[in-house]
Amino acid sequence: MSTDPAAGAPFHAGFYDPNKPDAPMTIDLKFVGPVNFTMTQQIAYGDQASKADFIVPNDVTTFDTDLTSIPWVFRWLVPQIGLHLPAAIIHDGLVYTPQQGKTYIGPDVSRAEADRILRDGMRDLGTPLIRRWLVWSGVSIPTKWSMKGLMSKLAVTLTLGVITVLGVMATLVAFHAWKLGWLGRQHAIVRFAVLGAAALVIPLLLSALWGKLWKAGAIIGIALAFLLHVTLAAAIVYAIYLVLEKLASGLDDGRGPSVKKNLDLAAVQRTSGNPTA
Repeated sequence: MSTDPAAGAPFHAGFYDPNKPDAPMTIDLKFVGPVNFTMTQQIAYGDQASKADFIVPNDVTTFDTDLTSIPWVFRWLVPQIGLHLPAAIIHDGLVYTPQQGKTYIGPDVSRAEADRILRDGMRDLGTPLIRRWLVWSGVSIPTKWSMKGLMSKLAVTLTLGVITVLGVMATLVAFHAWKLGWLGRQHAIVRFAVLGAAALVIPLLLSALWGKLWKAGAIIGIALAFLLHVTLAAAIVYAIYLVLEKLASGLDDGRGPSVKKNLDLAAVQRTSGNPTA
């Protein structure tokens, strides 16, 4: 089932069905668990920047996707599914491991170029400006980390580490929990103004370590600085949920927070003739 319907066909900008370029694109997914899906048909994207067509997957029998790979703590901002989903699936196909082998039909692209195609694809789908640049910046973190050289890993580590530490310190100063020298003695308006400026300037300085991906470094740093408290609140709420879910699992045939373990348990119970409730 590894075919190239678009071979020799004229270039099509945007998303389309590679088997029927003039028909509306459809995405047909089959759940294979715990968070992965297979596709029953291919989708295609014509990248206007490179004038190249990309078809995902190259073989529907071997490809699976976890949809939009967003850490759970940020899903309040960018959900796993939505109008950006086709772009996320194309990106899943373009980014593959050497063990997997190429999972799409089209010219070879670097991981950074695949990230750019994701961003442009989201634009073509109508994803708002800030959201698509945030998503692009997020996927650029593993891209930067995977690049050769110590500086790449240092850039990611320093950006995330420094902004997090300074964010916690700034919170303590802002709410007078820690009186840090001159700043601690100032009026609340002055403190918040200085800290807000720092949340912009420091990430911009750290972004110089990111080289060609400096825009991603700057966006990640600024977003983390301003969204740190919301993200921390979401993490605390989710941690409480996990504890409650674990405590309640004894009332549900031993099931708990792990989807994979729940599915494995259900499979064992079906095999043993004791189906779950």
